[in-house]
Amino acid sequence: MWRRWPFPDTRRITINPKNAMLGLPDPWIALVFILCIASAILCVVYSAINWNRGDESIQEDDVRWAASEDKAEEKL
Repeated sequence: MWRRWPFPDTRRITINPKNAMLGLPDPWIALVFILCIASAILCVVYSAINWNRGDESIQEDDVRWAASEDKAEEKL
């Protein structure tokens, strides 16, 4: 005997295929599905644009920070 755990009183939900978009029962689920695919495409496009972009140039603040870190490590 099949039991509907944890809610034994619940009825089965039937979905009318005419109302389902791409076979998905709820428009919110379809929206999430489409947004997931769109975000993956956006990530691929972003990485393709920034693939061979060089590093940022070294600023004076970076050099001073590195020097102060070296001095702090020498003290330890």
